Amino acid sequence: MSIYNNEITCPYCEWNDNDSHETLPDEDDDGIIECPECEKNFHAVKQVIVEYISTKLCEENDTEHDWKDFNFVSGSSGERVKGKRCEICEENKYDDV
Repeated sequence: MSIYNNEITCPYCEWNDNDSHETLPDEDDDGIIECPECEKNFHAVKQVIVEYISTKLCEENDTEHDWKDFNFVSGSSGERVKGKRCEICEENKYDDV
């Protein structure tokens, strides 16, 4: 059984290492970790996922923005937010409320 998690997790007793970033094996290490809870050995591997975000640019390409009005209630503050968003480059301009 493999466990995919944000922390190193023992596959035997499900103990979580809250300091996984400090515990992770080095490149030269074999990845074997002894669980401090159940004292069984298990293998841990750090998986790194890289994502890139690419967006169009209006001004750098001498293109006119295609502004559309938006209006919503902010979930964090509960305040009404108004402004414009470019449909091409996704730039936002907020109105003073």
